[in-house]
Amino acid sequence: MGESWPYTGVKIPGAARGDSVYDMAKGLLRDGASRRTWTQSSGGWVWYSYIRLEASQTDLDAYAIGLVEGLVDAWQALNLEINGR
Repeated sequence: MGESWPYTGVKIPGAARGDSVYDMAKGLLRDGASRRTWTQSSGGWVWYSYIRLEASQTDLDAYAIGLVEGLVDAWQALNLEINGR
């Protein structure tokens, strides 16, 4: 990928564009991914995005906590999106 920033997203190992499970997940998660600014996809990654540390962010502990909170929030929201249909 060429980036060193942490990233978050949804990956289906071994799947790729054109596989039914990949395409179904991509469609089901499109809205939720967009709300989280997950705009990229490649290989087994259905949706993902890098989580950059902005120049104004100087508290690495707060950054790390924010990463975990964002991941938990995304998991809960995407879980509801899939199971709530």
